[in-house]
Amino acid sequence: MRVPIVIPPDNIEMATEKTEITLPPIFLTPFRPDLIHKAFVHLMSHSYHPQGRHPTAGQDVVADTFDPPTGRGQSRVARMTGGGGGRRGQGGEVASTRGGRQAHPPVAEKKIHKRLNKKEGKLAFCSAVAATASADLVRARGHKIDGYTGEFPIVMPDGITAYETTHAVALMLGSLNLAADVDRLRSRRARSGKPSLRGRSKKVGKSVLFVTHERGPLHDAVGSLPGVDTRQVSELSVLDLAPGSDPIRLVIFTASAIEQLGQIRSVHLDVMGAIVNDHTGGEREQQ
Repeated sequence: MRVPIVIPPDNIEMATEKTEITLPPIFLTPFRPDLIHKAFVHLMSHSYHPQGRHPTAGQDVVADTFDPPTGRGQSRVARMTGGGGGRRGQGGEVASTRGGRQAHPPVAEKKIHKRLNKKEGKLAFCSAVAATASADLVRARGHKIDGYTGEFPIVMPDGITAYETTHAVALMLGSLNLAADVDRLRSRRARSGKPSLRGRSKKVGKSVLFVTHERGPLHDAVGSLPGVDTRQVSELSVLDLAPGSDPIRLVIFTASAIEQLGQIRSVHLDVMGAIVNDHTGGEREQQ
């Protein structure tokens, strides 16, 4: 399958002799939302931090039960000792009391990093990459792509990595009629209340993802555009292609990035390649 290389209308000098590019076999991978979700959950767990509690948390007080514990018309829960008022006589130290220990506190030794089979993870990644070639899946995630009339996946010249300013990137997206996808995130308001107190007042969505073959000025130029990110092929992950495990994100590839994706090796890709070769060979014999 061949797709055209999209030349930015605002930068015609990027035009090269190569106007089309052949998509590698990775784009033939079937769409597997179940595997994409599983891979996302497993990879997301790698960013979790262990947490635990102090061994004596809630028990650094003097509290005892009555001796004998019955016959007083009161529950047998441990109560604070001492004199002079204060919390004397109130329940403490044990679970279900004010300031007492937790019944089952989290422990730092808990295994929170989930491991994923290598072949399963590779298939999920390839499936996510292949899904970027479907305009319906991109639109279903909520991206505003009605103004774009080209083919998917979007492939652009390597020269876009030389963009140094945010203004230049914004003009380029506008010339492709993709600026609406970035503008839809500007109207999001900061949240108040508990989210604000806990450092979650701003929740920015995801817009265009640039996948490049190498790091360039473009990586810094997109910093102030809401939801726009850049990744090299070596850094690309299911976390980038399907944020929130919801496939699939609007992605713009460079021509060299497509060639690097063609170098990915996997068992299922070898099987699909053999099937395609057998099919094409049979057609030639019939001719």
